[in-house]
Amino acid sequence: MKTENETLSPYAGVDVQNFATALGAWISKSGLFGCSNVEQGQLLAMQCIVERKAPLDLAKLYHIINGKMTLRADAMLAMFRERGGKVAWKQFDGEAASAEFTLDGVSTVISYSRADATLAQLLPARAGSGWAKFPAEMLRARLISKAIRMIAPEVCAGLYAPEEIESSSTPPVISSPTPLLLAAPTVKDFPKTEAVS
Repeated sequence: MKTENETLSPYAGVDVQNFATALGAWISKSGLFGCSNVEQGQLLAMQCIVERKAPLDLAKLYHIINGKMTLRADAMLAMFRERGGKVAWKQFDGEAASAEFTLDGVSTVISYSRADATLAQLLPARAGSGWAKFPAEMLRARLISKAIRMIAPEVCAGLYAPEEIESSSTPPVISSPTPLLLAAPTVKDFPKTEAVS
């Protein structure tokens, strides 16, 4: 008899280690998530398995930025709305993004402006960057991640938005990669025990 997890999982009955290795290699070669190496692809493959999602579904939620897994701002907003959150946009242009965020009957107006972006050293924009090409959208994305982190941190706990990682002034130190997947333990890996009667 199959368990509920086996029945619901598209990866039921799959050799997880081999599958994650193969899928990870495909993800890294595809450039789908911005992976720069196979290990990042394997991490995302494992996330596919854990979340029971196909890679293209996972791509709607996550990106790899500077070697870190990030949750897209639009995905944060969608998850916030799935939890009953509401957003009423007040301003959305190249100067600022402002909106009223409501959850559990409590409303808060939150803004993110050019001044905030300048203080965070995102402006002046580098030529060709998202900030140079789409300043209103970048302000909106930073507002979403700021607001959701304040109002509904369970949506994005442990993850940053791509815009937050991109704005980091110090890139993460990346040492030589360690394997993400370990061989599954076998019977010989466990100490022998005597049967108790």
